[in-house]
Amino acid sequence: MTLFFVLKHIFHYFFTTYFCSADHQFYHKWALLTDTDDISAGPKGYLKCDISVAGKGDTVKPPPKSEKDEDDIEANLLLPAGVPAERQHARFIVKIYRADGLPRMNAGIVANVKKAFTGEARDLVDPYVQLSFAGLTGKTSVRKGTCCPTWNEQIVFTEMFPPLCQRIKIQLRDNDPVNDAVIGTHFVELSKISNEGEKGT
Repeated sequence: MTLFFVLKHIFHYFFTTYFCSADHQFYHKWALLTDTDDISAGPKGYLKCDISVAGKGDTVKPPPKSEKDEDDIEANLLLPAGVPAERQHARFIVKIYRADGLPRMNAGIVANVKKAFTGEARDLVDPYVQLSFAGLTGKTSVRKGTCCPTWNEQIVFTEMFPPLCQRIKIQLRDNDPVNDAVIGTHFVELSKISNEGEKGT
């Protein structure tokens, strides 16, 4: 897991959890580091964080004195409200069936440039679906030259439950020799398809 990935998710957690608090800050919290390719391996380490967000003219309040042991990692884990420190592994299965009425993506000047580089002129798209969730990415196979593709495939992500990432990004893309183009993007909010609690049912 890269430091950029860690900081990006800390930023997201902060705004979804702590920004609603009066001080807009947290102090000496520990972010859990895991291997996104093998989350079953357990924690790879912890990152200690102090973060505050202040608007123009705001003053950052000094952190309150605490009797807590700040090196007690379990008691100071950086987790959104309502997420327990102990979580179970879960499989998130997304089934991709079909699409219909996709646009023609290779017309006009852009198509002529691509033809000059690749030697082929395409009219219909070569679509595939790419999913992003909790730093993981998966995609379907490519369907050649069609505006009505059928996949009937599923993409499986293994993550902790409840997940810290609360939405799945779905992109319909056109596979292209020069540069893949995004046809459309949609976000699925997990809170709308899963209930609160350890089982999410």
